[in-house]
Amino acid sequence: MNDRSFGRSPGLPIKVAGAGGELEYLANIVTEGGKPLFFHRLMSKTFNGIDGKIIDVYELVSSDGQFWDILYFDMYHEFNDTQLPDGYKKAPALQPGVGIGCNGRVKNFPVQLLADRYSLLLKAEAIEFKNKFIPPEDHQDKLEKLTRPRYFK
Repeated sequence: MNDRSFGRSPGLPIKVAGAGGELEYLANIVTEGGKPLFFHRLMSKTFNGIDGKIIDVYELVSSDGQFWDILYFDMYHEFNDTQLPDGYKKAPALQPGVGIGCNGRVKNFPVQLLADRYSLLLKAEAIEFKNKFIPPEDHQDKLEKLTRPRYFK
């Protein structure tokens, strides 16, 4: 089964085993082009029409800043899905855990995520880094829609 909306809809979330399962899943996938990902959890919400399930929403960006995405997770399972959303593949066997992220919301994502993680970014590097990670308009529109109160129960 390869449904194009898998992982990209609250109604067809990626099933994982707890918050640790979310982190493990995301840390071990890359873009189809092989780029590692940075990620953070935007929110946990109950969406209209999803039978009261709490769904976690993650924002992702490729390490080159060219690929932005939002994925939905249902963490109340005993296993992690093996299916991947379109646009992703498993990280190479010799590079497991290549993605960098957290299960909390990060302001100024992904620059602050990396600054917190490595605290080695100098101010000039941070400015250059920030300019590299500018979400495209369609991604910003998705974020805007997600934060509108009427979208949720």
